[in-house]
Amino acid sequence: TVLSVVAISCLKPINLSRKEKIMSPQAHEVLVYLKQHKTIQPMEALQKLGVYRLAARIAEMREEGHVIETIRVYQKDRTWYGKYIYKGHNKG
Repeated sequence: TVLSVVAISCLKPINLSRKEKIMSPQAHEVLVYLKQHKTIQPMEALQKLGVYRLAARIAEMREEGHVIETIRVYQKDRTWYGKYIYKGHNKG
C-alpha cells in the first residue's frame, strides 16, 4: 500500500558502530540494580536478576561511560570473584 511505502521511506538507517552500541536489556537491568544498591556480586546477579555473565554486562556498561570499580574477593580455596561498585557516569 501507499502508506507502507511512505512509512518505510521515512525511516532513517541506523548505523551502529562499536561506540554507538546499545546496552543489552540485561545490562540495563544490572545498571538499575547497581544505582539502587551501589554494589553487586556474581551470585547476587544470578539469584536476583537471572544474569549469568555479570562481567560481560559490566563491560557493556563501561563502554557506555559508566564508572564501575572491580574488587577481587578471595575465597578459602584460593579462588576469587569480582565485586562491582558503581561510581557514576563519565559524561565525556
